[in-house]
Amino acid sequence: MENKKTKKNILLKVKNFYSNNSLLFNCIILSGFFMANCFLPFFSFITYGFALICVLFDKLKKGFSYLLFTVPFVCMHLPLSPILFAVVGLTFIIKLLIIKIKNNKESFKVNWLLIVLYLLFVVYCFVPINGPYNLVRFYKSGCLAILLLFIYAMIIFPEEFNLRFNFKVLLFAMFVSSGISLLRPYSSLLQQNVYIYQIEEYFRFSGLFSNPNTFALVCDLGVCFMGYYLVSKNPKFTDGLTFIGFSVLGILTFSKTFMIICTINTIIIFARAIFSRSKILASCCLLYLLMVTGFVVFAPGYINLYLERFMVDLSQNPEAVMNSITTERFNLWVKYFNYIISNPIVLIVGCGLGAPMLGPLSSHNLYIAALYQLGIVGSVIFLALVITLFVSAFKKAGTKVSVAVIIPTFSIMLIGLIEDLMFYLF
Repeated sequence: MENKKTKKNILLKVKNFYSNNSLLFNCIILSGFFMANCFLPFFSFITYGFALICVLFDKLKKGFSYLLFTVPFVCMHLPLSPILFAVVGLTFIIKLLIIKIKNNKESFKVNWLLIVLYLLFVVYCFVPINGPYNLVRFYKSGCLAILLLFIYAMIIFPEEFNLRFNFKVLLFAMFVSSGISLLRPYSSLLQQNVYIYQIEEYFRFSGLFSNPNTFALVCDLGVCFMGYYLVSKNPKFTDGLTFIGFSVLGILTFSKTFMIICTINTIIIFARAIFSRSKILASCCLLYLLMVTGFVVFAPGYINLYLERFMVDLSQNPEAVMNSITTERFNLWVKYFNYIISNPIVLIVGCGLGAPMLGPLSSHNLYIAALYQLGIVGSVIFLALVITLFVSAFKKAGTKVSVAVIIPTFSIMLIGLIEDLMFYLF
């Protein structure tokens, strides 16, 4: 009898220990699955299947953590892994909405204007007004619909997304995926989906993403939101460490966009540290300076090459100067804009969501991409939907907008000038 009680007590302790640390244990298991996935392509189903089980059966607050943990691995097995990732994301958002609506039936009011605009936009995306049906159209329409649901739920139920903590989970996953990316020489799957980019003798690091700019974009979002938390009323030292972590990974991508976003956020944080006299911010700024000093001392050629990317010969013609500043994006903007203007149907209704690119490259501009794919009609519907979504969500949440929110908002708008974000990213 005593042996049975002892065994039960041990099992109970193990169960409680696992329950209290399930996120860490499950993320370690996911890491192992992703590593196995490098050599066994069918493991994508097992890996995302396990992530799906974690989202369904673990605590609601941990669901978004599992989802974010899988982000750095989403390009490992194209096109399968992004689809499986979307399934896990949709499962999480459906579970969240069902639980919240069930627990708050009386206080939950339907915003019919938002629903009408949402359905109108989804229908508009699916209708082949100007362009044929294809799998890309269905996939991108679905991803946009899920993304908008996520944004709405994120504002209404911020406690279930806990961005402050989950960006730390994302950083941990970025470092794990970076380590796994070293297996590329031995994995045919990674060789097919993860490409090597190089500037002179230096590699543009991309982790397990197919492009260093995508890796840099995740780092952009990381420094933006950590910058927001650092300049808010209650900064934490771990926020500073997370900011530095994303900065280190972002610098390795050789992305001009990242350097601009990171520099803007760094200047704001340093200014906040000076005027607030916060010891936490001062400590974070000191560590940041040590990180930059380390790059300068141990990799001076790397820093010089980075700085050369920002050097512009102003004696060139205006077009060449603009291309130099925007890393050859200006020609793309002009090419797409001229095509839109010269085709009235495209200008009005667009080429359709998921429309083929005009050549090997997209426009690398969110606003031009929206006009090219959705036209004026679709862009107006989308803008009306986004404005209504944010207004409705903030009213329902009953939260005041902090001045610090300007940082991620401005940064994301700036990123939109030089990247396609949701229109060609997935």
